[in-house]
Amino acid sequence: MKVFTVRLARVVALMLVAASLAAASAHAQTALKVLDWNTHHGVGTDGVYNLPRFIPFIANSGANVVALNEVEKFTSWGNEDQPARYAALLKAATGKTWYYTFAQRDGAAKGQGNLILTTFPIEATGADTLSYSRSVARAQIVVNGVRVNVFSTHLDADSSARRTQQMKELKAWAANFSQPHVFAGDFNAWPGAVEIATMGAFAKDAWATAKTNGTAVAYAGNEAGNTRNSRIDYIWYPKTAGPLVLKAAQVLDTRDGSGTMPSDHRPVMATFQVGSAAAIASPRAIAKARADFDGDTKSDLSVYRPNTGEWFVVPSSGTAILQVAWGAPSLGDVPVAGDYDGDGRQDIAVFRMTNATWYTRDTRTGAARTIQWGTWGDMPVAGDYDGDGRTDTAVYRPGNGTWYARSVSTGAGSSVQWGTAGDIPAPGDYDGDRKTDQAVYRPSTGTWYVRYSSNGSGAAYQWGAAGDITAAGDYDGDGRTDCAVFRPSTGTWYVRHATGTTASVQWGISIDVPVPGDYDGDGKTDIAVWRPTEAVWYLRSSTAGASARQWGSGQDLPIPSR
Repeated sequence: MKVFTVRLARVVALMLVAASLAAASAHAQTALKVLDWNTHHGVGTDGVYNLPRFIPFIANSGANVVALNEVEKFTSWGNEDQPARYAALLKAATGKTWYYTFAQRDGAAKGQGNLILTTFPIEATGADTLSYSRSVARAQIVVNGVRVNVFSTHLDADSSARRTQQMKELKAWAANFSQPHVFAGDFNAWPGAVEIATMGAFAKDAWATAKTNGTAVAYAGNEAGNTRNSRIDYIWYPKTAGPLVLKAAQVLDTRDGSGTMPSDHRPVMATFQVGSAAAIASPRAIAKARADFDGDTKSDLSVYRPNTGEWFVVPSSGTAILQVAWGAPSLGDVPVAGDYDGDGRQDIAVFRMTNATWYTRDTRTGAARTIQWGTWGDMPVAGDYDGDGRTDTAVYRPGNGTWYARSVSTGAGSSVQWGTAGDIPAPGDYDGDRKTDQAVYRPSTGTWYVRYSSNGSGAAYQWGAAGDITAAGDYDGDGRTDCAVFRPSTGTWYVRHATGTTASVQWGISIDVPVPGDYDGDGKTDIAVWRPTEAVWYLRSSTAGASARQWGSGQDLPIPSR
């Protein structure tokens, strides 16, 4: 214990330094403003080649990510390096450095292509060629601690079939990179075109969504937000809620006094809120929080090793493996990962049974906190009981069936009697109000008893049998927790959706540990098991199908099971 205490003190000291540095970091900016504009080679509606006249509109828009199409690099259109020129002009106009990446339509060094410029330092870039001489550029940036992958493309102008094929290729390539994704570009199809449904199957149209929400702005005479003769330029973002929330969209009026525009297209811009505030605004924040340590809305393979007090995490975003010593092997600490700081990432945390104390470590900043809440014999039931987007410390007391919760934000405590001896606590957001509800599963009868936080009413659902293991989650992606069990005797999962519909799937064997989580980031809980004898994760993703990966050792505790 003495050795651990010394080591813990050193870790805490380092975390305090990291926290102070993080407070001053550029990631504090929470707004992501993405502007897309087809520049028509730099030629305006008056037929004049003139790059500088684009700049005031971009600079005054406040955009911090700009996707430009029909950009030329040493061609007959100006015979200059347009990507470098745009970056230099924007720096002169804004006083900020603009980082950029360019993707020529055929993969060559020179020619026409797509450009991404941003005031955020670019972590990674990429380019891919699509069929029929088209391309896509990629820039990975970090906004308020959240990695965002931005893509810029320009699809075929003549064929619906070609555009459909290019959209499929775009989706397939983007799948190699962490969410959230933002796609911007000239898609050469109006919203009612049949091929637009291909994009709409996996992404949201920012302008259309903002229009529905009453936050879309254009200008007199163009209330429809047309970017050319119709609306053919788009900004798309994830359909599933996460750390990226759309706040507004705008189509800019770029006419001068004589009606001339810098391009025959008009720019469209979408404003997103990124990070903790976005997580609060997300109706699925609770459902998506399970074991997501990198904030990409996907559950990560993660384990806690009781005999060493170490955590081992494989971030689904592809960032470095996380290995942290946080726990006391000799004191029987219980892992209680949760988003205690509200930044959209799971934090490392343990509940110490011997003194009923919570020890949390923020994943992004490394900041540590200690909270005494509970008493000997209590069971930790961490959750967001007040709906502020932060995990609260909470315990269930088997002796009297009472839940005791303490708000991390305010420190206020509350208690609710819900349960009886022998019940198994199964907290979740069963009514979809963004607050954790008290719920228990009674093994003796296979019955779930749920108390809805939205109105204080209760409900009972008979769903399960002797020997079943609870595996509650949002399996249909409607923002509400579903009652579910894993039956070791047959390796079968039984799910009762909040709507009352049911489903069953055989996935696993008797020794497996159920580890439900959203491993593909589509907003739905996936069926998954961890096999201790092999330390292998067997995932059944709702979008990607079956997969398996070895991670951990036989004595570990898989975090998604907690």
